[in-house]
Amino acid sequence: MFKQKTVGYLLLAVFLFSFLRLSQNAVLLTLKKEITINGLFKLAIYKNYGIAFGLNLSSKLILVVTFIIIIFLINWYFRASKPGQGQKIIPLSLIISGAMSNFIERLNYGYVLDYLEIGFLPVFNLADLFICLGVIWIILIYLKEGRQGNIYKN
Repeated sequence: MFKQKTVGYLLLAVFLFSFLRLSQNAVLLTLKKEITINGLFKLAIYKNYGIAFGLNLSSKLILVVTFIIIIFLINWYFRASKPGQGQKIIPLSLIISGAMSNFIERLNYGYVLDYLEIGFLPVFNLADLFICLGVIWIILIYLKEGRQGNIYKN
């Protein structure tokens, strides 16, 4: 039973990663000019050579730090796939697939393709959205566990 769940969780992460890569390729192939909707939402291609929120660091440092974070997340992913920790699998799948997608893109092109712009928010892509949603979800799980006194049970 445990092995079947682990395979299911891995398939979820692979599916999410594949979805992100296909969506990035679709944007590159189809978005030829800027599209604005109601002045609030804009689709346009931006090459992000920095990290989150436009912070600039050396490319090598970004790759090393990203790789270390991904290894840590994969380790956490397998620890969370143990019985009783299943509620963390979906948000961790979101984080890992988003991080891997951005990592592969930065490795291949030297930058990450950002294309979503909403109001005052920095420009981002779906991988960034997956990472943020996964982190918020994990925080909510830990806040709930803290209220229930379960936060230290791993």
